[in-house]
Amino acid sequence: MSHIENDKFGEIVLSLGFCTVDQIRRCLEIQGETTENLSLGQSLLREGFISEEQYSRVLTQIRRSFKKGTPVPHDPIHAATPANPATPPVPSAEDRVDDLLGKLAVQEGWLTTSDLLACLRAEKPGAPRRPLGEILVAAGYLTPARAKDLFARVSRRLMSCRPCGKKFTVLSIAQSRSIACPTCQGPLEDEKLPNLRPAKDPLATQTVKAIAKALPPSRRPRLQ
Repeated sequence: MSHIENDKFGEIVLSLGFCTVDQIRRCLEIQGETTENLSLGQSLLREGFISEEQYSRVLTQIRRSFKKGTPVPHDPIHAATPANPATPPVPSAEDRVDDLLGKLAVQEGWLTTSDLLACLRAEKPGAPRRPLGEILVAAGYLTPARAKDLFARVSRRLMSCRPCGKKFTVLSIAQSRSIACPTCQGPLEDEKLPNLRPAKDPLATQTVKAIAKALPPSRRPRLQ
C-alpha cells in the first residue's frame, strides 16, 4: 500500500475504534526499523492490535471508497498473519492520553488523520519517545495553549461495575456519554472521588514541559 492507502486504512481503523494512535505509532516504528514491506494494516494485524475480521472490514470500506476504474489495493491477510498471533501489550497511561489527545485534535479539525499519521511517520526510528502533544506543537498543528487545553479535557474518572463488583480508574474525554466495563462490557458508573486536596499531575507536568522545550525561549510558557 502507498502512504495514501495506508493513511486511509489508519483513518478508518481509528474511526471504528479498532486500535489506538499509539498502536499505529508502534507499527510505524517497526516498519522504520525493518526491511519488511508490510502495509499498515498488515503490521497492525501481525502485532495483534486488530483481528482478521476487523482487518477485512476496513479493507472492504477502502475498496468501496475507490471509484470504478481506480486500482484497488491488494493487501492479502495471509501475508501478515503469524502462526501464533502476538498478545498486544497493555497500553500505558501515556499511551492512552496520546490516543485521546490525537482523537480530540482530529475531531475538532486541528489536523486530519493523514496529518496525524504523517507526524508519527516522521519520528526517527529508535529516537526517544515524545508525547503526541509535543510532536503536534513542533509540527505547527497546535499551539502550546491549544495543546494544554486539549490535554485538560482528558479526564480521569473513578468508575465501578456493579455486576463485576470492580472499580476502575478510567481515562476518557471529558463528558463522554458511556464507558463499557472491560470484563463484562456492561456500562460503568461514576464513583464519588475521595475529598482530597488536589495533587499535581506528574504526567501533565511532563507533557507541558516537553511542549515548552520545543518552542523558542521567547514563546515558552511560565511553568510553576
